[in-house]
Amino acid sequence: LGDGTGGLVAANVLAKAARGRGLPLRITIVGDSPKHTYQPGMLFLPFRLPGYRTVADIQRDNAGFIGPGIEYRVERATAIDTARREVTTNQGSHAYDWLILALGCRTVVDAIDGLPERWGTRAHGFYTPESALALAGALERFEGGDLVVDIAEMPIKCPVAPLEFAFLVDDYLTKRGLRGRTELTLVTPLTGAFTKPICNEMLTGTLLGRNIKVVPNASLAVVSDKVIACPDGKTVPYDLLVTIPPHEGAEVIDDAGLGDGLG
Repeated sequence: LGDGTGGLVAANVLAKAARGRGLPLRITIVGDSPKHTYQPGMLFLPFRLPGYRTVADIQRDNAGFIGPGIEYRVERATAIDTARREVTTNQGSHAYDWLILALGCRTVVDAIDGLPERWGTRAHGFYTPESALALAGALERFEGGDLVVDIAEMPIKCPVAPLEFAFLVDDYLTKRGLRGRTELTLVTPLTGAFTKPICNEMLTGTLLGRNIKVVPNASLAVVSDKVIACPDGKTVPYDLLVTIPPHEGAEVIDDAGLGDGLG
């Protein structure tokens, strides 16, 4: 289950191994994303860098990544019955002997009070193609003020991406002549810029060296029109908010009793 990178790689590796050993393995990929999205490219869409101007620039047909001996069904999994060894989709059901879950994770904007009402207007992200393109428009309209890059909570996909964005936006604003009119801040639930002690010290120092303020130990609780608030009551003002929403896995995993409450 899952036609992202994990599902594609798992299926191809298994199929190759089965062919090499002469095993009669029938492999089926079930997923509802026929277009593969090169996820690192979403970091560059907000800045419309060469080769990263549209969603089409970072997408290719999944069919081109599927090797021989693999069946691909573009369907959405709706239930997993482990007792019966059966997966139900929006188009039918499939029996299995072995099931690999490669359903990835998703951003959950609704998990933060006040964020859904401001998503796409005052608050933006870059962890989906749609939000990255909306952020491109917001950056083009930005003329200075408080720009906050916020990590709502951990864990997230690619913990270094928010730092990369902070450095990219620093460069972007400098080239537009707006850096001197912008207070750039990274707000993070970590004790600093990164998770590991040596990286944390070095990357935090690099951010501060670029005049990027770091607000540590600050998870996101509430978003209003002008400030974000942390559970301890700490607030940070913003004119443009770029946030990485909480991440959760697929609901179908928890529904099947296989998850930890967050899929």
